[in-house]
Amino acid sequence: MSKKQHLSRLAAPRSWPVKRKVSKWIAKPIPGAHNLKSSMPLVVIIRDLLSITKTSKEVKTLLNSKSILINNKTVRKIHLPIGLFDVISIPKLNIHYRILLNKQGKLFPIKIADSEANLIPLRIENKVSISAKKTQLNFNNGWNILVGKDDYKTNDVIIFDTSTQKIKDKLSLNKGAVVYLIGGKHTGIVAKLAEIKETGTLRKHRVVRLVSGKVELESAIKHIIVIGKDKPVIKLE
Repeated sequence: MSKKQHLSRLAAPRSWPVKRKVSKWIAKPIPGAHNLKSSMPLVVIIRDLLSITKTSKEVKTLLNSKSILINNKTVRKIHLPIGLFDVISIPKLNIHYRILLNKQGKLFPIKIADSEANLIPLRIENKVSISAKKTQLNFNNGWNILVGKDDYKTNDVIIFDTSTQKIKDKLSLNKGAVVYLIGGKHTGIVAKLAEIKETGTLRKHRVVRLVSGKVELESAIKHIIVIGKDKPVIKLE
């Protein structure tokens, strides 16, 4: 058993919703856009979570026949890391799944409609000026794109259309915006943004006050991602 391609099930990240004692080893994702804690290998999702196949060999067969797309691209590696908001499509079966986080902080696939299978929310982590007319936006999933007119801010979210490779919309941290919590003790909750404030004396950091139903809560700004202006632009439950 190759340690490069597998890890102990008992040592698998807590974000993986897998049985720990059915066998000793489980597939390990290769380095990619997502880190180990925020992703799962494609083979585990297809075989263990979705039960589309029974063996890793069957997953390889599907990949070799170009039957599986990730974010509208054919892939060949069964250990490819699949993380938050990634879309798995199987065109022959006309089904699509998006990876989300539940309230226990575990990754899970949810079936989605064709109409949103091309849409990926991307949070801007930082920007780099490439030239007087070009700015590179770097996103939370490791992607980056070049834009001409720079009217984007850190923590803005773009809705990227993978079929056209273009930005479809921009979402900002405005009061009333719908946010999805992707970290902290409120992971997996959908809420509305009520306020952004700074705390601390020597080292100030921004926190957000949120409203979810009748409940008010606070979170670090790094733990939220804007997902809509008045309602979510993608299916979350």
